[in-house]
Order: sequence, then structure tokens, then C-alpha cells
Amino acid sequence: MRIGDEREAGFTLVEVLVAFAIMALCVPALLEIFGTGFRAIRTAEVESAAARLAASKLAAVGSEIPFSAGRAEGREEPRFTWLVTIEPDKNGDTGAVQKLQGYWVVATVSWRDHPRAPAREVVLRTLKIGRWP
Repeated sequence: MRIGDEREAGFTLVEVLVAFAIMALCVPALLEIFGTGFRAIRTAEVESAAARLAASKLAAVGSEIPFSAGRAEGREEPRFTWLVTIEPDKNGDTGAVQKLQGYWVVATVSWRDHPRAPAREVVLRTLKIGRWP
């Protein structure tokens, strides 16, 4: 065996450059995939919080929010604004014998993801029974 005939173990410069080129092509795609996933998670969290707020406002009608035809509105946290409208049900039986009336209660929660983004909203609607006015 002569000196200089043995090849040293390792990668050649060309192999390293090819590996870096492949990595340079794959990294932006991976970042986009992970970024999209994280944005979707954040959107789901915000929509879930808005739905919980709307449900709590529906439940508050009759206790914190007076149970009579009209509107109530406010701001929750710096992000959400809410509106609750209560209207008598004009299509149903009035229930005059029991002195009860059906009321449509609509809770709308609105927010913006950033200042120039269009407003987004969650709307929940239910029919509640209340005293005849």
C-alpha cells in the first residue's frame, strides 16, 4: 500500500454544496407550512373565545342583561365588542293564557385580527320564554 492512495472518509465540497442547495429549497416550504398551522391555531383560539363570550351573553339575559325587548352592548377585553338584541317572536303563539311571550335573543361578538382587517363576528341566536309585557 502506497501513501496517498487511500481516500479519506468524509464529504466532498460538491456533496456539501448539493446538500445546502436542497436544504435551501426545503426550508422556506417548511416554514410556510408551520406558519400556516400556527395561524390556524391562533384563529381557532380567537373564534372559540368569541363563541364562549357570545354564549355567556345569551346566558346573561334575564340576570345581568334585563329580559325585555331592546339592545345591550359593550366591550370585553380590548379585542371583542358584543351586542345583544332581544325582540318579541311575532310568528309564534303569544301564550296570553299563561302570560308568557317568546323572545328571540341574538348575541353578536365582533373583532378585528388587525386594524386594517375586515371585521369578523360570531352570531348566536336562541328563543327564550319570558313574561308577557
